Amino acid sequence: MKIFKFVLFLFIIFLLVDYFGRSPFVKEIAKLEEPVAFERIEIDSIAQKYFSLGSTKEQVVDSFKSYGFKVYEKNSAPRILDCEQCDDVFLRGIYDFKFLYILPTYRVVIDISFQNDRVVVINGIYIQRMP
Repeated sequence: MKIFKFVLFLFIIFLLVDYFGRSPFVKEIAKLEEPVAFERIEIDSIAQKYFSLGSTKEQVVDSFKSYGFKVYEKNSAPRILDCEQCDDVFLRGIYDFKFLYILPTYRVVIDISFQNDRVVVINGIYIQRMP
């Protein structure tokens, strides 16, 4: 019985740390209605509040990391960014909401494109992870 109580106590602590450890950006996304399978929720307007147009690539990388995102540098911008004068390299930030710290359930993907090393296009989606 003592072991069960201890495990339950640890679980509650993990949940509290997970909630209070999230950045304001992630908390704002978490308040949205959860996406259903094969549908996406556009979160461009939310992302644009946290990433400023004209920011440098280094500032964006630092922001992604402070919000808890994994950052990837990609060499060919996806069609959704639709910017013909943009630099070839763009940044993608990914944040996975996880169930019990193990199973990813929902994903946030933010794509940011640059022109002359300054942010010009910000695109964000919130999707359900498929196993």
